Amino acid sequence: MHNPFFLMIPHWALLPMVALATLATVIASQAVISGAFSVTQQAARLGYVPRLRVIHTSTEERGQIYTPFVNWVLLAAVVALVIGFRSSARLAAAYGLADIGTIAVSTLLFFALMWARGQWPRWRILIVGALFLTLVLAFVVANTVKIAEGGWLPVTIAIVLFSLLTTWRRGRQLRDERRSELEGDLKEFVVGLRDGASTVQRVPGCAVFLSRGEGRAPLAMRANVEHNHALHESTVLLTLETTSSPRSDPDERISVADLGFSDDGISHVTARLGYL
Repeated sequence: MHNPFFLMIPHWALLPMVALATLATVIASQAVISGAFSVTQQAARLGYVPRLRVIHTSTEERGQIYTPFVNWVLLAAVVALVIGFRSSARLAAAYGLADIGTIAVSTLLFFALMWARGQWPRWRILIVGALFLTLVLAFVVANTVKIAEGGWLPVTIAIVLFSLLTTWRRGRQLRDERRSELEGDLKEFVVGLRDGASTVQRVPGCAVFLSRGEGRAPLAMRANVEHNHALHESTVLLTLETTSSPRSDPDERISVADLGFSDDGISHVTARLGYL
């Protein structure tokens, strides 16, 4: 072995150190995988990526999850990197730039959070932030020479992911704004439905419409009334909420509201479910 780290080790300790380095690599890779699962879940909740299948693997820790799609993407990416770079030495440049880039972004986000929350005086944030950022940016500049040697890969991945995430987020915002306009206020819809009861035929049966629980009339219900001029005698607007516990309390699992009128057959049901 020509690695300087292993050359410093006595010959008798070489194999144990290789085993230890292998274990450290496995632990580090598990941390990366778990972090990817967690970040993807948070991004989905914030609207930056589509909703993905998330499997909770613990009844005690909500953050202990498994995301099959992300797992397979990581596998494909690792295989592609190994085949493309063919040696750890060539991967070092890409890893170094990705590592210091992560540190720089984390530092910026930390001080941005401190600035937004206002727990420190602004002058202190500026001084401490300038000290840390000067040190971090010095490492970033020093690593820019590695871009041509493989550092272009994390930069390219970062640009592509940033473009995809922000595009998806903006698209969802435009869609939600348009949908909110079409849905209209729920209470106004119920009042208007009651005032125009003679033009709306109440048909036998029960209909359940999923609702976001934001005081908006479900688009499917509005379309049914406007196009078919009919509404079921028993109409339920269902909102699903996920609690922070693995299983919800049976006494608090279901709540029902009549939306202001108890005799129109329209009710809003909120179901609180555990994350398992």
